[in-house]
Amino acid sequence: MILRPRRRQAIQKSIKLSVASISYGLAINKIANAATSQASSLRTMAFPEPIAQIVRGGPTGLLAIGKSGTLYAAPKELHSTAAQILGKGLDHGAPIATGHGRIAARTMAGALWVLENGKESISQETSIAPHGGFCILPFGIIAIVRRSDKLVDAGRFVAARFEPLVSASQASPRWRAIAQSAVEVTPDAQPIQVALDPSGDDGQIIVMAGPNKERYPHAVLGDDIEPTSIIELERHSLSTLRELNLSPPFVFEDIAPRAVAYRQSNALLTMQSGPKGAQLVLVAPNQSNAAKLMIVAIGEPIGIPNRWMSPLTNGNQIASIHTPHIGGVLHEYKIEGAKLIGLQHMNNLTNHRIGSRLLNMASWIENFVWMPDHSRTQLKRIDTRNGWQITKVITLPEKLSATVQIGHSTRLAILLDSGLVLDSGT
Repeated sequence: MILRPRRRQAIQKSIKLSVASISYGLAINKIANAATSQASSLRTMAFPEPIAQIVRGGPTGLLAIGKSGTLYAAPKELHSTAAQILGKGLDHGAPIATGHGRIAARTMAGALWVLENGKESISQETSIAPHGGFCILPFGIIAIVRRSDKLVDAGRFVAARFEPLVSASQASPRWRAIAQSAVEVTPDAQPIQVALDPSGDDGQIIVMAGPNKERYPHAVLGDDIEPTSIIELERHSLSTLRELNLSPPFVFEDIAPRAVAYRQSNALLTMQSGPKGAQLVLVAPNQSNAAKLMIVAIGEPIGIPNRWMSPLTNGNQIASIHTPHIGGVLHEYKIEGAKLIGLQHMNNLTNHRIGSRLLNMASWIENFVWMPDHSRTQLKRIDTRNGWQITKVITLPEKLSATVQIGHSTRLAILLDSGLVLDSGT
């Protein structure tokens, strides 16, 4: 019997998945025994295949997408035998977002996939960026898409607002793009909603823009395209409200800024990189120009080009791992006027893998930061209240690739390189 190419490819893929599932099952038993013997609180979470990505949220507080593209809700109980399947055919390498009772993801075909009230909906548009993030709003979803203008290079990306189109003939609404930004954004930008003014409003959309390949060739975050601008977009029309454009040779070596409390409102924490490497900057509205954002506080640069830092925050405290790929030094930062003053605490830590778009492998839960050591085989709990002291160390059976807080609990999900997920149990 002669098999057609597509049929042959499907069979080969099925065989690979079967072999992977068998290998994964054997790895579960081996690693679970090692985890239990080394740290009694660690338990394996029951997923039927290797997991590629974990995300906080969903019906049980933790989502996981397998390497087959199947999205799961983690088991409700630690010793449950099965995870709940929420969707299939999704891109396991693309970001996943949750909020306002919805889950948003990208299908393998490039469409927007939305789960709401147990019903799936897939957009007709197949222009969702492979590495762009989502921002879920009460009545819409902001995504990064390829520009629809046929006269423009297909490699260019913009922010788009999707809203549900309700039809009597359909069981679930069809999501469609109703607005696009005029400004070009980076292809892996992760839009966020932040209130930069003390108005009581939920805020507008912040996104990294001005993609540039020439200014700062480093490629620490998965590609050689770096943003040169931060843009605030009106959340409905996606028209530009305010912006900050860096002059050469500087770039923002980042994918998404972080919101931190600042003067009765919020500011944006990110990294500026240039001839002396990376340095933390705090960005807020320019009080002298209503159309502009500005750097209101800045830290000292590392001092060497192509040396990066990876910040983390709980919205009030600020920290950063300097050179997370080379020795990893933890600094705590304080805002003092127009300066971000850093205080070094300890080294041999990391919260990022070079080339990864996951900006922070660490998790901040209450007053504690769970941070991998540089080998990624130990997870250290650091108390941020008293001099950033290590209060607990968990030895892992293999290298970790991500940590996520499970719902609103103090438990931590730990994704290992093999695709196994552990529950810290604490």
